[in-house]
Amino acid sequence: MADVRYTSAGDSKNRIHFGSNPITRTIDVGTRVMLTGKTVYRVTNLTDFEYNGKSIGSPGLCSALVLQTAMLGEDDVENNIAYNPISKVEDETVVNKILGKTEIYLGEQNKYSINYDKEVEFSLDFAYANVEIVNQGNNECVLRHNMEMNDIGITVMLIAKDKETKETLDTKNILIRGM
Repeated sequence: MADVRYTSAGDSKNRIHFGSNPITRTIDVGTRVMLTGKTVYRVTNLTDFEYNGKSIGSPGLCSALVLQTAMLGEDDVENNIAYNPISKVEDETVVNKILGKTEIYLGEQNKYSINYDKEVEFSLDFAYANVEIVNQGNNECVLRHNMEMNDIGITVMLIAKDKETKETLDTKNILIRGM
């Protein structure tokens, strides 16, 4: 995993290619995919125009840059399916969503919260060098980005879990923007 202890973020990045069809066209930046039943990756960049087959009349090939990320308890290892909040079948009348901005600017602190009746624990999908949760409590957290220009365009994933059961309640992709 790209936790900067055993591998660097560069070591944990891969590029995957897949055929373009109605199912694969639903894959977007932030989508989690399980490739081997042991590792989960998050799509950080998607290119669907580089290898298009318009000249020969075929749908073409998509290319995605993926970053290894933490496995969640909701990942289905047996069927090789990574958990994505958008693919979850909702059986509740109230949807617990992380509230807050989808962007964070260089040097900024943003507050995120979730309306949930139990205690929540926030985390990031891995230990980023310049993005951190500076405090959390009362089902809220404050996310801070340091002034690192090279992070512009990177997407980080904030994860909210039930503190007691460790069930993932929601994830939120946050884009790092310039000034």
